[in-house]
Amino acid sequence: MNDKHASILLFLERASAWIQENAFDIVDYWDADLCAIGLRKKDKLFYISTNYSVIHKNLNTLLYDYDVEQIDENDSEKYTVIKEVRQVSEEEIIQEINLFINRCNNHCYLYI
Repeated sequence: MNDKHASILLFLERASAWIQENAFDIVDYWDADLCAIGLRKKDKLFYISTNYSVIHKNLNTLLYDYDVEQIDENDSEKYTVIKEVRQVSEEEIIQEINLFINRCNNHCYLYI
């Protein structure tokens, strides 16, 4: 994972304590996307990407894109995108990850 863009590595560094605390697997299904990683818990995936085009326009304003996905239990290559959001702040993405954690821990699969 060392070949990822500094923006996503810094996010992981800042978030490492609660990622570990909540037993997420950090996954990298996007080798070609240097700004993307995933947080996986069982059959749920929280895809995170730093917005590469914004990074180069203004280094002081880092925005994130994210998707929440339900992975097919029988075929990990199949998934359903439950939620798709673009260009949110780090504060907003952390709030969404916390909601995701709560839903995963409570076995609630409906994401509104």
